[in-house]
Parts: sequence; structure tokens; C-alpha cells
Amino acid sequence: PPPPPPPPPPPSPPPPPPPSNSELSAPKPGHYKAAVHAKKAECADQALELGDIPTVEACDKIVAAKAECGRFFMFSKAHPDWKCRCCTPFGENDGPESDNWDVFRAQYPRSKSLADLPPEPPP
Repeated sequence: PPPPPPPPPPPSPPPPPPPSNSELSAPKPGHYKAAVHAKKAECADQALELGDIPTVEACDKIVAAKAECGRFFMFSKAHPDWKCRCCTPFGENDGPESDNWDVFRAQYPRSKSLADLPPEPPP
């Protein structure tokens, strides 16, 4: 008798879903560029003080791992001893003016273990 036919090939896996806002890719080492959101301003609503962090990039990395933080943080290059502080989700706009603070947009993706942030502020 003829040999049995070969088994059918396995189905190909579905393509991965497109990345969501929470899955930005991290900046390549040595290629970090701080993204200033508001110069000479503070968060309107601060979530956490994250400690004595020496650089904007180091502050950004910590913000990405904190559930209470939105995607913006405030940092004083003139006074790093004033601590890295993150804004609450949607707490980045209309904060008080300050000559020593700037609000930055986070460049590091939010930790995958954290819940996604809501896409828009609550009413």
C-alpha cells in the first residue's frame, strides 16, 4: 500500500498585537533625551516623592515602576537634593510656576506589572 500522507503543517501563530501606550520601548543606553513637558513649573498634583535621585533619566526609570505615578514627573536640575517627584495620572498640567523645577514626560515604558493608566482623565 502507498505510505500515509504527511501530517499537515502546524498553524502559524497570530501576529503580536500592536504596542499600547504603556509599552513604549525604553531608550537605548546612552541615548536618553529628557522630554520637557513644562519648563519652570511643578506638577499640579504630585503623587510621590521618589527620593534623592541624581539625574532626570534615573528619576524617569523609577517613575515607570510606581503604580501611583502618571507618565510625568518633576525634577530640579539645579537642586537634585529636592528629590524626584512624580505627578499623579493627569496631574502634569497647570501646576504652580517655579524657577527651579521642570515637568518631564516619562521616556521609559511603564512596568508591565502595573495596571494601564486610563486614557483620559475622569470627568
